[in-house]
Amino acid sequence: MTSGTPSIARPSVGMRGLMLKHVYSLLSVIEMHKVKLVKMRNPHGTSKSWKGDYCVGSTKWREKGPWNLLEPVNEEEGEFYMSYTDYVEQFQDTTICNLRRDVVDSSIIHDFDTDHMAFLNLKIQTEIDLSQDIFSV
Repeated sequence: MTSGTPSIARPSVGMRGLMLKHVYSLLSVIEMHKVKLVKMRNPHGTSKSWKGDYCVGSTKWREKGPWNLLEPVNEEEGEFYMSYTDYVEQFQDTTICNLRRDVVDSSIIHDFDTDHMAFLNLKIQTEIDLSQDIFSV
């Protein structure tokens, strides 16, 4: 799953460390202590990462807790957490690609509406054996 930032920053929110017109990996979503978090990864590593709420060193981590059950981020690999609300404000689209032997399907969700946001809830229903050739030339 990937998420793309817009080509122009929204004046009301700014980019807070994220790159414009850039794709990030969406690694996981979690709700803990009534806080919805999204774990992201910048494929370019640590050069540009989130500097808002729930970034590494954010004071938000001290407000609720404990957070010891949360999977830690690998800063060197460009991983970071952000709130779901910030995710909706910062990212323009989310792409979910379904790979199967008989079809490659891509779903794109555009223009989140923060007034009617729904927490992203995905469930893998079928295990995919990636050791098999998916594409043939």
